[in-house]
Amino acid sequence: MQSAISSPLRRFGPAFAATVLVSVSFSPASAQNAAPPNATATRLVGEWTTLCRTPSLDQITKWLTTNLSDAAAKRVPAQQRARDDVELCTANGGLREMAVKQSEPNTISAVLRGLKSDIWFEKRLEVNAAGQLDRTSLSPTAPLERTLPKDAPVRTWNRVGLQQCRAGVGGSNCGAGVG
Repeated sequence: MQSAISSPLRRFGPAFAATVLVSVSFSPASAQNAAPPNATATRLVGEWTTLCRTPSLDQITKWLTTNLSDAAAKRVPAQQRARDDVELCTANGGLREMAVKQSEPNTISAVLRGLKSDIWFEKRLEVNAAGQLDRTSLSPTAPLERTLPKDAPVRTWNRVGLQQCRAGVGGSNCGAGVG
């Protein structure tokens, strides 16, 4: 039988596995039977990314309804979140996990890349004490340095920035003069 974190671990790779192992190895003795601190957040980001690869409003709404905390659902209802997620996922052809940027108890921040758009994002998920999804955020981010050619000219960065601006996700980097 698979553990709750085995599937996301395969996707996130060795870097994430090391983070989880370090987290577990420094756990107090009273928490030995508890799941690793970020196991729920890790599972949720993996599930969300899988749903994003074949976006369905019904499936994402159902997933959000099941996983959102009451407080999160009051801030932004599951139906609105699902519409936004389907739009994002469809525009990018789904998203692929590229790395774990930060892992804390109850929080995970993953670097994602659009499968068709090649646009990079940071997805942050925070769960409450009950293991329910409490806060989420998504923002554009720079490509991971390890994914760039060693001799990548400035043009490469400009092209990536231009793609993000044209897609409406470049934020404050999309000033005057961006075509």
